[in-house]
Amino acid sequence: MKSKNITQDGKLVGIIEEYSKKEIMSILLDYLNNLDFLEDESICVDYNDGTFFYLIGKEQFGDTDFRSTGIKKVIIDNGSTFQVYGDYTYRIEDGRYLYIE
Repeated sequence: MKSKNITQDGKLVGIIEEYSKKEIMSILLDYLNNLDFLEDESICVDYNDGTFFYLIGKEQFGDTDFRSTGIKKVIIDNGSTFQVYGDYTYRIEDGRYLYIE
């Protein structure tokens, strides 16, 4: 895991933790196997075929159910850090909000 502190004007805006596919799959499956405990977490999984799986708390969105194959990108927002796998970009809005895409 590689951690990046994202700052603007010397202030910490957020933390991004970059993981290998093996590491992120372990984290992801832990979340998915414990859905009863999810509250503020959000999970987005983009697949190579252009579909996606999105989970906010316990509500699922997207055009597919979760699959562990064909994963292009994973973004997990656990409220304190963003845990990511794959290529991503980020932007800062209003000097204090960090968004990962």
